[in-house]
Amino acid sequence: MALEPYDPCPCGSSKKFKFCCQPIIEELGAVERLIAEKQPKQALLAAEKLEPEHALNPLLLRNKIMAFLMLERQQEVLTLIRQLQQAHPQDPYGYYFDIRWHLFMSDWESTRPLVEEHLTFIGEKNPALAYQVAIEVVDELLNNGCFMAVWRYLFDALLWARSEDDARHVMSAFHELNKSNDIPLPFRNLYQLRALPENQPNQAEFAEVMQVANGRHWNQAAQLFEALSEKDPHQPVLSFNAGLCYAWSGDLAAAAELLGRAGDDLPDFESAVELETLAQLHDQQLPEVQIPLQTYRYRVQSVSRLLSQLDQEQRLHRQPLPPERPDVDRPPAAVYLLLDRPRNSGTADDLNSLPVSIGTVLILDEVRDPAAPGELYVRSLIPAFTDADHELVVRVAGEQIDVTAADGWGLLPSDDGIPRDVAGLNFNIVPPPGLRRSEILKLVNAHARHVVFDKWTQLPLESLDGMTPAEAARDPELHMPVCAAINVLASVTETANYSLNVDELRQHLGLPAVEPMVCQTSEELKLSSIQDCLRLAFNEVPAEVVRDAFPMLASTRAIHPLRKLLDAIYDREISIPEFDVPAVCRMACSLAIRVLDLDAAQMWCERGRAANLRVGADLVARADWDLNELEVAALSNNEEKVIELLRKCAREYFLKIPQTKQQILQLLKLERLDSPRVQAIMSGTDLQTVGAGISDGGLWTPESAAASASGGKLWVPGQD
Repeated sequence: MALEPYDPCPCGSSKKFKFCCQPIIEELGAVERLIAEKQPKQALLAAEKLEPEHALNPLLLRNKIMAFLMLERQQEVLTLIRQLQQAHPQDPYGYYFDIRWHLFMSDWESTRPLVEEHLTFIGEKNPALAYQVAIEVVDELLNNGCFMAVWRYLFDALLWARSEDDARHVMSAFHELNKSNDIPLPFRNLYQLRALPENQPNQAEFAEVMQVANGRHWNQAAQLFEALSEKDPHQPVLSFNAGLCYAWSGDLAAAAELLGRAGDDLPDFESAVELETLAQLHDQQLPEVQIPLQTYRYRVQSVSRLLSQLDQEQRLHRQPLPPERPDVDRPPAAVYLLLDRPRNSGTADDLNSLPVSIGTVLILDEVRDPAAPGELYVRSLIPAFTDADHELVVRVAGEQIDVTAADGWGLLPSDDGIPRDVAGLNFNIVPPPGLRRSEILKLVNAHARHVVFDKWTQLPLESLDGMTPAEAARDPELHMPVCAAINVLASVTETANYSLNVDELRQHLGLPAVEPMVCQTSEELKLSSIQDCLRLAFNEVPAEVVRDAFPMLASTRAIHPLRKLLDAIYDREISIPEFDVPAVCRMACSLAIRVLDLDAAQMWCERGRAANLRVGADLVARADWDLNELEVAALSNNEEKVIELLRKCAREYFLKIPQTKQQILQLLKLERLDSPRVQAIMSGTDLQTVGAGISDGGLWTPESAAASASGGKLWVPGQD
């Protein structure tokens, strides 16, 4: 829409358009179009025509900054930013570009003061610009492991979002991060500053500091809260607020110290454990307590020949490739696990004999561009990876890789590490070949329990001053930090797809059982952390609290609390919006299978089938529950039940719902169920189901199933 002469000028000067940029608006528009068309050199030539008379015009300066950014001429960018700030101190773009420049050219320690000083001002002047700053800050904080700060700035971005697309982007980011294994569960929470009780001293000073915090000056507020806590050293509100503001500012070490101090002063044991958990998690993100991981990069002469050589090495185990994604320009040609011993060694009877992965080998294919050859990456996963393991890969690859030293090739600078307290744990076993899917699941679960209950409990931890959890658990004074260490461990096992039952491990070490939390209102629940929700007394709280807790827990991977929640929903007949009883049963059945609680899975199958019948289930819904029960029977190695259900499915579904047969074929293949009775049913020659399973393919075998399966598939635990 065309501007009228007396409209506010688009440069933000607060002057009328007629008395500001109107005389040169066409020339300014030409410069802006060239920037939009990614022609920075031409944009700078067009800008020269407006100089020197209009050299300090804010719109011209902004576009010149953009042009120099595109040309990566960083020093000229900084000079122009200073000119814009000096000539137009009320222009939010000057501070926006200053923050962007430092995010790209400097570290967070140098960028943080600029963000905290100017972000609120930018938001007041231009919310859309503040939204963009917050999103860019989130990316930086994610790279630094400052996860509580990530939540804080995402929340601010949502407040500043001025379009539906921006709001959806933030909510999508919340959703993706909430289900990410990379972010420990206790960090997936915004948290809130706490109020100082009215009967406590320092009320006036506390109110002043809260005003500083409300202006998003997190580091300054943290220092002021910390100073107040020194006046009243055992007031947990002061040290908690200081720790929280340090966490929001991205100061991991200070956050750990202050949150830990707050936990020491809390009378409630579980609340103290929660804060100590946050303190330990912040400590583990510090670079000085992490063991760096190694990454090597080499040019590949011939990818096909390289793969042939790598496939022959017994300590390399090729992984199935994930489905290709349209947003990935160069999908991998192959991915291998580097094992600590040959892949076929070890037996299921001796968990310590099984090979575990200590590194990964990634091969990227060649592309048409001669400057982009095939590439091989070798990356360590745990500190057990040594130079000898790297040399093994290089030796096997032989002449197919170029090990000539060059910038960007060979050993790369380390950008990641693993905390020392978990460096000795390895959940990544490779089961022996020839096992059924259910046997693999049980073996993986048994190995994970072995790592947790046998190895971790005897592992000296820095968070326990060098004591093992078993030793520290014998001292009542150390129960709180040990329980917090268990919570930290739970966030680690989550990345290994093992759901740790925190209460079970506490009992194993002789620690106090988890104390359930009772909320009487939804408002009270909203003020609770995600850690609080994990111990909610689902059978003792009002139905509205259960309803509100459901989406919070359903979006996490906290399987054991979620299972208790689903039990309460079913037993108390609590309705969940857009989530009917059969859906509750289906989720509960899936979770029970996930933790191999097959008796519970069978119970939920029966409940789900009954719930479907009450609502008038159609044939497809009935088939789904029979398929679920068939899966449970297969996982339980209950052959008679498998035969009974196969016959039922063959009689009732094979002709009416053809994809059912394909789903069953896949399950039978995974479970290696190929007895003569099974083959007779699937081929249609079983006397009790003659005709129901006949297909053009003739007699069914596990090998033919692999070739014929083309429909949907039955979900099996461990599959995405």
